[in-house]
Amino acid sequence: MSRQNLDTYYTSLFTFKTATVSSATVPRGQIISQDIPANTSVDKGTCILLTVSTGPETFRVPEVAGQTYEQALAVLSPLGLVCTKNVKYNDGTHASDTVAETFPTAGTQVTAGDSISIVLWSNADDVSSTAPVSEAPSAANSQPTSAAAP
Repeated sequence: MSRQNLDTYYTSLFTFKTATVSSATVPRGQIISQDIPANTSVDKGTCILLTVSTGPETFRVPEVAGQTYEQALAVLSPLGLVCTKNVKYNDGTHASDTVAETFPTAGTQVTAGDSISIVLWSNADDVSSTAPVSEAPSAANSQPTSAAAP
């Protein structure tokens, strides 16, 4: 039986109402649940409420510029965003170690699980860097190194 024939068959037996909810795990348009359990006997014409997924919830990246990294993390992490830390050259006109910007930028639509780069103003004396800043030194970086003579 085709999908159209099934739809016609079921709508001749029951009435349907839908409610929508976001879901990080159920794709948009898929039925999440129904208010009457499957295989339950009901009268013809019974109204069945179907809960349908709208897909993952989207939201706008909040503005965190000017905050410390820890403050920005406290805002962004509970939203389910995966945060990385980067630094940007500071000529001394900005407060060091505060958020310069984020990527994606404030106001951009994202979903939980997306990555976001928190870009901090460096200390004015630091060298400019766009590479991620490690939260803790790695074993490779904690050992002194010596260069071999050419």
